[in-house]
Amino acid sequence: STYPFITRIKGLGLMKGLEVDSPVLDLVQDAFKNKLLVARAGSNVLRFLPPLIIEKEQVDEAISILNHIFKTKGV
Repeated sequence: STYPFITRIKGLGLMKGLEVDSPVLDLVQDAFKNKLLVARAGSNVLRFLPPLIIEKEQVDEAISILNHIFKTKGV
């Protein structure tokens, strides 16, 4: 796996949660600094709640930002 710290992906429809093996507060703050709005669900879940009208390009951009954060943080 590219990111072994991701322990589970959960959710329904567009409401998704990325469960990781450490607290996510720093990741949430880093995402915000990179203009990506995500939330926490508990201490170790990144929560994604995109609008129903989200476009593929916006999803791709969000994934790109997360990849950058994961790589630079060495998570």
